[in-house]
Amino acid sequence: MWLDRKLGARKGKTSSFRRTVTALALGAALACPAVLAGGDGSGIAQAIAQAIAALQKASQQTQAAIQKIEQQTQAALGKIIGQSGGGLGQALQHTIATMELIIKEANPNYINPTAGTTAVSGIITWQGLARSYTIIRPEPANDDAPVLILMHAHGISPATMANLSEAGRLAHDYGVWVVLPKGENGTWNENPSSMNSTDDVGFISSLIDTLVTQEGVDSKRIYAAGYSAGGFMAERLACQLSSKIAGFVAVAATLRNSLATAAQCTPSHVMPVAFIDGTSDLVVPYNGEPSVQSAAAATAFWAVKNGCTATAVTTTTLPQTTKDGTTVAQTSFTACPAGSAVDLYTVNGGGHTWPGSPYSVYTAYLGKTSQNLDATLALWQFLTPYSLK
Repeated sequence: MWLDRKLGARKGKTSSFRRTVTALALGAALACPAVLAGGDGSGIAQAIAQAIAALQKASQQTQAAIQKIEQQTQAALGKIIGQSGGGLGQALQHTIATMELIIKEANPNYINPTAGTTAVSGIITWQGLARSYTIIRPEPANDDAPVLILMHAHGISPATMANLSEAGRLAHDYGVWVVLPKGENGTWNENPSSMNSTDDVGFISSLIDTLVTQEGVDSKRIYAAGYSAGGFMAERLACQLSSKIAGFVAVAATLRNSLATAAQCTPSHVMPVAFIDGTSDLVVPYNGEPSVQSAAAATAFWAVKNGCTATAVTTTTLPQTTKDGTTVAQTSFTACPAGSAVDLYTVNGGGHTWPGSPYSVYTAYLGKTSQNLDATLALWQFLTPYSLK
């Protein structure tokens, strides 16, 4: 089953707020047990309930009103923190920090700022449609920069994708231009057997041409990555736009059977490929389903495409830095041709989430977000040694 299929009835800003508010209420309750008890917790419960009501109303208000609500909520809960000691006060501070960002995200274009970077937006016309994208880049801009095309899941905006993954870190720390295109109506045509006529491969190809000719990015270091449907879209680009894509990483995605054919997947070169998948993912099952291959099968597919030796495989358990009910194992094909690599990060206990995200409240209803792997950093460190010839 797919995110758009399972949650299709929940699309849109209002449904997005409903999911966020539900997750926030759950997160607040888990972080602050006193909320559920009487006595001193009653004031906290009331303040959080008022904040949630404000959040629901905020979806219909202007950004100025949203900022006012944010200030009022922070002030109200700040007073309670001053009256709460120890772990309860710390838990409330964490909850408020998360709530502040969620309130700001009532504006779907809000990107949590990263020092030393800037975010700019652009539009190109493709198939007669105005297709938008956002770039997070260093400030001042750097020349011949590598590019990561980072594609959102169904139902979330490019800005939310940027916040969820903390993509600004890559611009600040590595000089990467993180480009976040927007799927038409919030979706990607990542399934070759779909009746959808939107040409997203062509859109991304045109976007890359714009980045190279107008922005002067390095055409040999353009990589694709994505979350859920965005991960499947990154894989389709690797199959059908390989002349412009140096490699890809798919998070919470595997491989569609409709793409795994000789006619649909014809990369012109070997490349680095990695999957990051949770064993408790109920949206894109780790062990696959009739129309989608398992994580292991998807990895093996690309090992064959790259010409890796099938028997040369190692699996390493990564350090468990946080006891959150998850562990991570990295499986690598160790005998692949030069210019290629194939890895699978298995997140044991992980859900349909972006590992390492500090804003797991957004995806709490999709399972655990492991803090034992920083998916954003891992995918960049995996891709960056490689480039097009």
